[in-house]
Amino acid sequence: MLTQVASPFDFLSEDPVERKVLQLKADYLILLTMDYDGGANGVIRFARELEITEQEARAMLTGDLGAINMDLLLSCLFRKGYSMTRQLVHSDMMNMQLSR
Repeated sequence: MLTQVASPFDFLSEDPVERKVLQLKADYLILLTMDYDGGANGVIRFARELEITEQEARAMLTGDLGAINMDLLLSCLFRKGYSMTRQLVHSDMMNMQLSR
């Protein structure tokens, strides 16, 4: 029998909040790694560019979401020149926008 899921993170957690955090981490990782070209000493260059350890760089480049915390991801996004703004859309919800 085929099971429909809204997100691949549905398989990783039954907690809807945890699923949303995993999705957000994945989205941030895409932004951070989309211009990564690999090459000679790629991990080292990536780590230096973001001012992180090689271990953290490897975790990002392999998509190890459990090894990466949100503070690290946000710091790296800001170092790459992204900024975040928030706009109150509804009293129950914030609309967060990331721009470069």
